[in-house]
Amino acid sequence: MSNTISYFTKEGFEKLKEELHQLKTKGRADMAKQIQEARDKGDLSENAEYDAAKDAQGMLEIRSHAWSKPWRLRGSWMNLKLI
Repeated sequence: MSNTISYFTKEGFEKLKEELHQLKTKGRADMAKQIQEARDKGDLSENAEYDAAKDAQGMLEIRSHAWSKPWRLRGSWMNLKLI
């Protein structure tokens, strides 16, 4: 584990928490809906909308994981300093 300290303003930290919450709730629900709509259009092997939706889902998960992983591993926001 890294001993890196992340510095945030109170406003920046609140914005980060809200973004993470949105990614994990509304973001995932919206992505699932887009994938389902693209899937309903037929042949997935030639469905650019489906490919784009799956790519977007992957990016959403990467962003969500990148923000939550350091704190999830520690079980807290221990290496966070508010300035």
